[in-house]
Order: sequence, then structure tokens, then C-alpha cells
Amino acid sequence: MAHYHRQPPFASAAAYPTSQVLMQSGSIVAQGQDESALLETWVELPTMHYDVTNKDSACIMCCLCPCMGWNSLRMVMDDQEVTLKAKNFCCTSVQKRPYAQLGEVTVIRKLGGACGAVLLSDLTPVTEDGQGGMAPGWSCCNTRLVEELAEELQRRKEVRGSIAQIQKLDHMYNHVLQLRGRLMPLLAQRGAKYQEWVPILPDDPVQRPDQVYNMSNFLECCTIRKLILRPEEAEVRVEDICSCNQIVQKREYAQLGNVNRLKSCICCVGVSSDLGHFNPGYGCNRSKVNEVVEEMQDRMIRRGNMGQIRKQELLLQQMGELLRQVNALQGATAAYYPPSPAMMKRAFPGEKVPREGSGAWKITSVEEKSYNITDYCQNCAKCCCTLGCAGWGTDMLDLEKDSLYLVEKDNFDNSRIKMPYAQLESVDYTRESCCFYRVNFASPGWGCNRKLVEELAEE
Repeated sequence: MAHYHRQPPFASAAAYPTSQVLMQSGSIVAQGQDESALLETWVELPTMHYDVTNKDSACIMCCLCPCMGWNSLRMVMDDQEVTLKAKNFCCTSVQKRPYAQLGEVTVIRKLGGACGAVLLSDLTPVTEDGQGGMAPGWSCCNTRLVEELAEELQRRKEVRGSIAQIQKLDHMYNHVLQLRGRLMPLLAQRGAKYQEWVPILPDDPVQRPDQVYNMSNFLECCTIRKLILRPEEAEVRVEDICSCNQIVQKREYAQLGNVNRLKSCICCVGVSSDLGHFNPGYGCNRSKVNEVVEEMQDRMIRRGNMGQIRKQELLLQQMGELLRQVNALQGATAAYYPPSPAMMKRAFPGEKVPREGSGAWKITSVEEKSYNITDYCQNCAKCCCTLGCAGWGTDMLDLEKDSLYLVEKDNFDNSRIKMPYAQLESVDYTRESCCFYRVNFASPGWGCNRKLVEELAEE
């Protein structure tokens, strides 16, 4: 629980020194300066279409299995999310993922880019057997296209992902500080009764510089690893001297996962995170490992998910104090908002005055829906395997205001699983064998209910 410290009331604007602190930190612009530079203008990102079909694989599959036709893969980047569509004569799959959930964007250059490149992300991850990723076009000459895709995905992550969220919180926080700083002289001039509880102080205005660490393991004599901690994200660069392959991996601090020190054997230590595992030097460089872990954790606290929560808490405190200032100013000037209908009639004679409360903003909520997503094929198999003991089960999907619920009922099970919409990473729509449809974990009916599956995916 936050503890507010009372400050002595100020009798005049000259007695209020925090405006100078804000001016020095850049949180308040100078008198007469255009403030529009501080306000972010929302601009819709253009929709971009890319043909990311791997032509090598498509040609091979077309020769081996002509009945499937050409395997096409298209990527669509719109304002809020990226969509990956795969299609042939028999199957269709659609993956949608918001930019904030892309995780890493990694480019692997073969022979330094001379023999093509591969794009990795949480949309096209690498499997346990080393397969996966995206190699659009002809694999031997697609470096330019892969770099263009990686650059565009990274740019959209920065303006629509976790980086944009923390930067907008910074902007809102500084804007509230501006309003509070400007109200103080007016409160003193009007003689308002106001006592400050939460001081006006900028929150860490200094941006952390880049930190570069050599994380190469001397036992891997042909591999050079560099960890670059940038202001908003972490970057790993790996170069294999023998094969001339290069890997560039970027991930926001909100997507680093759990960063800790990994200890093995007797004296071997390393850094573990979603960026990978690093054992610098001969594997026993404790001082560097501790330094890297502390620096990564500190940047996660400032610019990751914990930083967002902390910034929101500080913002709520400042907004609460701003409301107290406004209430004090209203009490001193008797200028209340919204004005009464009588005051509106005096101010705008002869014009139609809306009734009180008619202009209030109403929050629109989503409609709660329920769907029967019972898989009949799975139910039949379960009844046969249990000799009818399990009975005929039903699976229901309840879409409520903030979460979805998966309700499963049969003679052996009666469960209700809750999943918040924020944890639903992607909506994957799949068509298999011409007439079988699936969305994420649901294949309702006999598997060929296209209308219901498309409705579920859209909802």
C-alpha cells in the first residue's frame, strides 16, 4: 500500500519549486513552446501483403503429391495484428497474432546472407528437431525479402507492442505532471484550500544507454556471441566463423521471461532467459554473469511488464492528486463541471440545451455467448474405449465479458476451465482434407461444421 506524505500548503506560486524541477527534466515545456510535439498522433498502419511461399518446398510437394496442388503461404500485416495464411487444394490454415505477442524477431543469414536467410518468430517458431522458421521465395536468394519482413515486423512491434505501451505510459505520466504543475500557481492565486499529498516528481527521466557484453564461450572457438541491451529491447548477435552463418535476435524486455543465473557442475555459471543460455568465457566467469543478470533484471523492472505495472500505479497516484487539485479549484471558483442546464441556458440563450447526463460516455460490453463444441468423433472413440462407461460427453464454450470458459461434462469428468482473453495468444483457423475444420482447440460436430468454426474464429 502506498503511503502519502503530507507537504505544507503553498501560499503563492513562488513558493512552489517543483515547476523548476519539471522544467529541468523536460516534463514541462517552456512558456510559449508548441505542446503538440508532446502529444502522439495516432496513425493507422497501412495493410501490407507479402507472398512468403517457400518455392523450393512447394515445388517438391507439388511433384511428390500433385493432388495437393501448390502450397501457398501469404502474410498480411494490418494495423493491429499479423496474419499468416497457408493454403493448398486440401488444407487451409489461418494464424492471427497481435504484434505485442510476436516475441522475438530473429534473422538467420546463411554464409553471411549469400545463401539466403530464415526468419524466426513466435508466429513461425523452431521445433525441437530444429525444423521451422520461414524461408520465403527461393531459399538461396531470399536475404533481401527476409530482412525486409524482419524490419517491418520489428517496426510494427515498436509502435503496437510492449515498447509502445510503456512509451505511451511515459507520455501520459509526464502529461499529468504538466497539468499538476500548471494548476499550482492558479490554486495559489485563487486562494484555494489545497494540501499536497503526492509530490510532483518525474519518474526516472534518464534513458539507459546501450550496454554491450561479449558472451562468447571460449570452448566454442568458432562462435562469437554478443548481447546488446538497448533502451527498449535486448538483442543477441551470433556469428559462426566456420560456416559464416549470422543470427540476429531481438526481444522486448516484457518478453524476456525469467532471467536468472544458471549454475551447473561445480563452478560453471551462465545466464538463462527466453533469449537463450549464455556461458561467457570458460563458463566460470561469475562476475560477468552476475553483472549481466542484474542489468537485465533492472531493465525488465523499468521497461518490462513490471515496469508497466509500476508506471500505472504511479500514474494513478498522480491522477488522484490531480483530481484533488481540480476539486479544490472548483471550490474556490464555484465553477463546477458539468454546468447545470440553467447555466447553459444563460450562456447560450435560444439554443437547445441537452438534458443533464445525456452526454455521458457509456461503456459498451461484449455480448455473452455459449457454443456447443462437442467433438462427436472423439466422443464416439471415448465411448468405445470405455465400453460406454464414460457416456456421451458434452463440451461447451462460454464467452463471457473478460474470459472464456471451457466446460467439459461426462460420467468421468465435470470441469470448467477459465482462460482470460489476454492469455489467448492467437486464433488459428485450420481446414484439413478439404472438409474438416478446426479453430484452436475446438473441432465441433463431426469436424465439417464450417459455419460454426468460422463464427467461433471471428468471435
